Amino acid sequence: MDYQVDQFINYCRLIGAEPRIVARLKGGTAQQAADLVKYANVTKGYNVKYWGIGNEADLYSLNGLPDYTVAQYDKEWREWAQPTRAVDSKIVLVGPDVSQYVADANGSSYLQARIDWPISFLHENGGMVDVVAIHRCAFPSDAAGTPPTKDQLRQNSKE
Repeated sequence: MDYQVDQFINYCRLIGAEPRIVARLKGGTAQQAADLVKYANVTKGYNVKYWGIGNEADLYSLNGLPDYTVAQYDKEWREWAQPTRAVDSKIVLVGPDVSQYVADANGSSYLQARIDWPISFLHENGGMVDVVAIHRCAFPSDAAGTPPTKDQLRQNSKE
């Protein structure tokens, strides 16, 4: 893992990008997350500013963890945030990194969950998170998979 972090940081520096590292929640531990911050910011001195915990955890229930809930994520995120920030108090914690946000669920339980996750997360962890992140992917508008046009993307931004 150290090699991957080193390569990632080198690449970010090469292209002038600000790195962001997301600690692996599914299959990881809070100690591993803290160790990752220690390696990157203390041992190597990379001073990575932005850190996340888990990626699109709202989809875990669809991908192998059928009973994974927002309450579980809220609790785990907090349990992981504390030791990572203890390693480096200057890090900026980003979350909840939900998979998608929609303005109107329109009766869909799947879409309603995309609304409920950030609300629950901010209620439980709003005092600890520094940057709110919600993934928004523009998907093709037709079945053939044609990439969306700029105009379609602009119209989609209203959501």
